[in-house]
Amino acid sequence: MSLFSFLRNSLVGLIVSLLVFNAQAETITVAGVGSLSPLVGVLAKTFEKQNPGVSIQLMHPPLGSNGGLRAMHAGKVDVVLSGRPLKPNEPGLAKPWVMTPLVFASQGGKSVKGFDLAAVADVYSARRTQWDDGKPIRLIMRGAQETELITLRALSKEIDAAIGLALKRDDLLVAENDLDAVAMLRQINGSLGTTTLGLLRLDETNTLKAIALNGHLPSLRAVQKGDYPMVRKYYLVSRQSPTPVHSRFISFLTSPAAFKLAAKYEYAPFALDEPATK
Repeated sequence: MSLFSFLRNSLVGLIVSLLVFNAQAETITVAGVGSLSPLVGVLAKTFEKQNPGVSIQLMHPPLGSNGGLRAMHAGKVDVVLSGRPLKPNEPGLAKPWVMTPLVFASQGGKSVKGFDLAAVADVYSARRTQWDDGKPIRLIMRGAQETELITLRALSKEIDAAIGLALKRDDLLVAENDLDAVAMLRQINGSLGTTTLGLLRLDETNTLKAIALNGHLPSLRAVQKGDYPMVRKYYLVSRQSPTPVHSRFISFLTSPAAFKLAAKYEYAPFALDEPATK
């Protein structure tokens, strides 16, 4: 065989191989709340091993629930990680997925007993500005429509009013998304802000300390017993008519094997009729 024939046949073979690979390969694009990105990243590795030719792409930076849903409706996203259920006028298929404790976390903040609800209100209203050792509390805020603040405001009328005051201040740092919040909490000594226990557990190098609330450190067990009052619930949202591979991915994420892995990081499944606390 001549060199020309060899090269021609090799090129034809390569083109055919690429066409076959591209026909079989499929990417599932996932967007939504940043606090779930690390968990889905861990689960995606297992799914990809079980489904050769399928790749899971997590959009970064996080789009949040609303941004993820808008992107899905625009045809740019296949699966949305949502911090809230769908509204009646929003198309798509939503499944309740996992919950994990919502926590106050700090880098270097000293609080022997943690906070009770009155102390939380005092911090957000600036009546309390110091840790137990006298060092200043550096409060990290979230946007008014973020699930974290909505959850906090539902704890008591005093906290609701205090957060209303904090939102009017222009001297506080505001995190744009869940991952930014963790980064800011780590970078600032004496920081205080909200994140999730699951997100902290997923990072083996994490140096943030979770703060006790009402005398209880955050844990799934404390939430399920009704001793710990703050929890974040997450939903999986797909298109109204998902493709077979999208349905297969959702089925995997809601499988016993996926939930067993998620439990290692303080995530547990929940049902729509299941209260998070007493």
